[in-house]
Amino acid sequence: MKALLTTLLMLNLLPNMKEFKENFKVRKTFQKTIYLLQELGIKFGYHFSWYLNGPYSSSLADDGYEMVGLRISEKSIGKFKSKTIDIPNENNINILFNNIDLKSNETSDYLELLASIHFLLTHAYPKIRNENEAKQKLKQYKPDKFSDKEIENAVNNLRAAGLIQ
Repeated sequence: MKALLTTLLMLNLLPNMKEFKENFKVRKTFQKTIYLLQELGIKFGYHFSWYLNGPYSSSLADDGYEMVGLRISEKSIGKFKSKTIDIPNENNINILFNNIDLKSNETSDYLELLASIHFLLTHAYPKIRNENEAKQKLKQYKPDKFSDKEIENAVNNLRAAGLIQ
């Protein structure tokens, strides 16, 4: 869990963990952020499967609740930030997260969209053959949640970050 916390602090990608227990959107943002970082090459070791709001890891949820229980002071944050961790694809991470405000409640839906499209294209079973099939499956799972334009923008952002071809 230290690697998880250190990485999130180094990249300034730690969502508002103070609200983790009470706020579903904060928990969803946390799940989707870690899923995408792991897919970008950071080896956290979490296993994700499909759930109602896209990729989900119960062991990551457990670690999130454990992180909330930690009393993290400004001094300890500095200690975590001073550690170095090999972060592969840092440029792609910056491309993907550059315009995302992880403290915004609207962000959780966008991250859900990114993670869901990616999961459907790369990990779904039975295997999804192409983007159009993934979009159709997403519309089937989440009718009326995302517009065609939102889905197309998410696909373009995943492509720009090197997560899909």
